[in-house]
Amino acid sequence: MSTIEDRLEELTFVRSPHMILCEYIPLGPNQFDYLSRALSAHRRDELFITSSVDLNPNSPCFEVGEDIAYITIVDFREGEYIRFLTDIRFREEEPIRQEEKLGVSIYENGTIFYSAKIEKCMVEGSNPIPEQFTENISLDRLARIVVDLMEDSSSLMHCILTAYQKRILSVVYPKSHEKHYERKKLVVIITDKIIYEGKELTEKVREQEDLELLIYQDSGFRREIQQILGDIEGGLVVGEDIIVKCRDGLLILTKNEAVREYKTILKRVLPLMALDEFYSHVFARIWVIWDRIDEFRKALEHAEGGESISELRVWLSKILSDVVILTNVDYIVKYSLRKIKADYAKFKGRGSLSSVHKAIIDLVDPDYVLDIIREKIMATRSLLDSFKMDIDGLTDLIGSFLEKEMRELRKAMYESIDKQTHIAELEHAAGESLEMIEFLSGGLLIAEILSLIFMWLSSVYGWSLGGWEYLMTAIITIVFAILLKRIVSMVTAEGGSGK
Repeated sequence: MSTIEDRLEELTFVRSPHMILCEYIPLGPNQFDYLSRALSAHRRDELFITSSVDLNPNSPCFEVGEDIAYITIVDFREGEYIRFLTDIRFREEEPIRQEEKLGVSIYENGTIFYSAKIEKCMVEGSNPIPEQFTENISLDRLARIVVDLMEDSSSLMHCILTAYQKRILSVVYPKSHEKHYERKKLVVIITDKIIYEGKELTEKVREQEDLELLIYQDSGFRREIQQILGDIEGGLVVGEDIIVKCRDGLLILTKNEAVREYKTILKRVLPLMALDEFYSHVFARIWVIWDRIDEFRKALEHAEGGESISELRVWLSKILSDVVILTNVDYIVKYSLRKIKADYAKFKGRGSLSSVHKAIIDLVDPDYVLDIIREKIMATRSLLDSFKMDIDGLTDLIGSFLEKEMRELRKAMYESIDKQTHIAELEHAAGESLEMIEFLSGGLLIAEILSLIFMWLSSVYGWSLGGWEYLMTAIITIVFAILLKRIVSMVTAEGGSGK
């Protein structure tokens, strides 16, 4: 049941479709080995995973809440693949009720397949009783199921991947692990019956005698397919089978007995398509980085120094970090491309390809996709190298700004030292002048006292020194001044040594 309140004009229905989602995540041998150990793949264990973090590992209990997935390892080949079944119990919006079980295959080359079969879907507005479930699902409702699968599969992988892989995905697909920010994946819908406008699709094709008229004209069938699989790029009729190739996947109408044959060829061509899709997002992020560098350059031109320069250095380091991540991704992708190409060449080299295999190869054109990916890798590498050179230049420019600031700081410091030295010299001269004034004041005071004493002696006792009293006054004054200066020097020296 959907929480969206609307009335759909449902024209196209598919019966119990097989759903295959495919994406590329950079792995490599080391990351794949770590992943297999984390899942205990070699023991083929059953385990549960969750995005919750155990904040108290010493406790024997761990409360995980409702967001949990159970995993059962089905098959494992070291250095090649891990296959497991997962029962997803993630929380859904009310009143949605669903039982979601996926088959997941993780390959060392970075290709990841998610597969499921939609058995039944509840009729809108009915009570959840078996009689009111249907196996015929409209493409409008299937589009919502596909989006939910994309979100849940992204959340599932977010619980499994290492921190480094999450960092890569955060650069290529920002916020992809958050709700409503699903990571782009290829979608393949395989069904044994398609009903369009009340008739089976095979009958419609026979009536029009041309599949292209149905998929290229402005029809409800075309519009409903494109909301799930993107723009239609081609289609083929192979016997009783109908294959429609779209930008984001394929729609295959075939008998249930032929599903395995289709899966065999899809296993070889979908990795190339997924890698091409991944690189489209890498390229989009490269242009975002280009814009960030341009914004940084403009901000640097208006920088006023100090705190703004420090903020710009942090900004530039984040840009450089993203460039380094994408450069490492470039190396991993080259490794993955060699593995995928070798697997496809081995399959194609066996010969005796069936009509189904040839039809898929004609529609997808893996050799052309290989050439496109190689060109994207070369172009990406060239751009990343130019980014590094640009960032080096900006780093040097920031360095020159910092050197200029340091020169101005040193100049200001030297000027401050000169001013302080000059002030100290003035204070020292003023201090000496004050000392001299103190000495003279003290000497004058002594001279005045001696003059009064001599006058008193002369008036009382009639003593007269015949002018020698003036010489004695001068000598005593000088001796007093010398003693006073020595005492002041001794006191100053003792105060300095005490500190």
